[in-house]
Amino acid sequence: AKNVAFALTRLADWRLRYGHDPAAARQLFERILALYPDSEEAHFARQRIAHLPTAEMLAAPENRAPLQLPRLKGRCDLGAGSPARAMPGGDAHERLAQLIQQLAAFPHDNQAREDLAVLYVEAFHRLDMATEQLEQLIAQPHAPHSRVVRWLNLLSDFHVRETGATDTARQALERILERLSGSPVAELTRARLATLNLRAKAAHESQPVKLGTYEQNIGLKTAPAPSDSP
Repeated sequence: AKNVAFALTRLADWRLRYGHDPAAARQLFERILALYPDSEEAHFARQRIAHLPTAEMLAAPENRAPLQLPRLKGRCDLGAGSPARAMPGGDAHERLAQLIQQLAAFPHDNQAREDLAVLYVEAFHRLDMATEQLEQLIAQPHAPHSRVVRWLNLLSDFHVRETGATDTARQALERILERLSGSPVAELTRARLATLNLRAKAAHESQPVKLGTYEQNIGLKTAPAPSDSP
C-alpha cells in the first residue's frame, strides 16, 4: 500500500509541477482514497486534496502561496508553549469565516481545523470551542503520532493560558503518556508535567470576547464527512 500510494503521490506532484494540472493531481489522490480508504495513506491524501492549488495559481507563480506537502514520516513536533505558527493578519472574524468555509468544503483539513482552534483561543478566548476542534483532530484513527502529540500539548497549553486549571492541562499531557509510554516523547512530556504548576502560575487570565453569529451552527460539529469515492 505504501509503495503504491507513494508512486501515486509522486505522479500527482509531477502533474502539479510540470503539467500545472490540479484536476489530474486530485484524481490521483482520489485513487489512493479508493484503493486504501481506511489507512494512513488515505489520511495524507485527504490533506493534499484540501490544499491543492488552483490552475490559476499554478499559472501565476508570483501570486501562488507555497504548497505544503505533508510527509508520511516526520520528526515529532511537541507543540510546546504557544503555537509557533503565526496566524494570518487581518480581522479575526474575517479569518474565522475563511476557516469555516474551508472546513465546510474539506472537513478533513487538519491544518484549517488546528488554525480554527488557535483562533478561538487567541482571538475570542473560547476554550470550549477550541477544545472541540482539537478533540476532533485527536480522534482521527490514522492521524500521525507526532500530530496527536502536538494537539494534546496545545490542548494542555490552552487550559493553562485561559483558565490556569492544572488538572485538565495535566490530563491532556497524561493522554500522551498513555499512547506513547515508552518513547522519547514520553520523557519530554514528563518534563512538561513537572513544570506544569510553574507555567500555570505565570499564565495570564483573559476575559472572553463575545463570538457573535459565527457561533451559531457553523457546520463543523455534526456535518457528516464526505465520501472518499472519486
